[in-house]
Amino acid sequence: MDQIMMAAVRGLDRASLEYPVRTGLIVCLDRTFDRKLNAILVDKAVLFSNRGVVGIDMAGPSARGFRYADYAATYRRARKAGLGLTVHAGEDEGPESVREVLGRLEPDRIGHGVRATEDEETMEMLAERGAVLEVCPTSNLNTGVLKGTAELKRVFAALKAHGVRYTINTDGPEMLKTNLRGEVDFLVRNGVFTAAEAARANRAAFKASFVKG
Repeated sequence: MDQIMMAAVRGLDRASLEYPVRTGLIVCLDRTFDRKLNAILVDKAVLFSNRGVVGIDMAGPSARGFRYADYAATYRRARKAGLGLTVHAGEDEGPESVREVLGRLEPDRIGHGVRATEDEETMEMLAERGAVLEVCPTSNLNTGVLKGTAELKRVFAALKAHGVRYTINTDGPEMLKTNLRGEVDFLVRNGVFTAAEAARANRAAFKASFVKG
């Protein structure tokens, strides 16, 4: 694991030298891993926080017996160490997963989260807590979480109506053959949101970034 982390931060250093951007790494826990293995991942994230690791995530397919609540102490430890917190919810699971994540893990951001728009209470909770949704349009269309542009329009209209902040993301650009510019262009061309709303999402992304300074 140390070799993997050192290789990742070395790549980060090289990218920072070659390109005019600030960069950071997020260590991703997995719902299919046991708690001991995920705890090791958090240990490494904290250990390398002075070498470019800026946050932790929780992703992966649903697993029998998994509960977000079991990771409350783990997420508190990561926050105390200064790491940003994000977690996947409201994608392959319903809005109840978003409520559980907000209540138990208190993340800064939520990966996807689009199914939160199916429930009024969840949307109000999102707005109250100020968590930012990392919306991934092409990914959600490809996986069938959202069935088409009409559903995308419904999702973004609900986010706007409730004052929930969101960013536009690619999820897996190498698999989905997309990039951030393409995502925004697709949404504007199809009338999902306006260019002004795209700019607002971009500003929200800068504010929600775990890369500071």
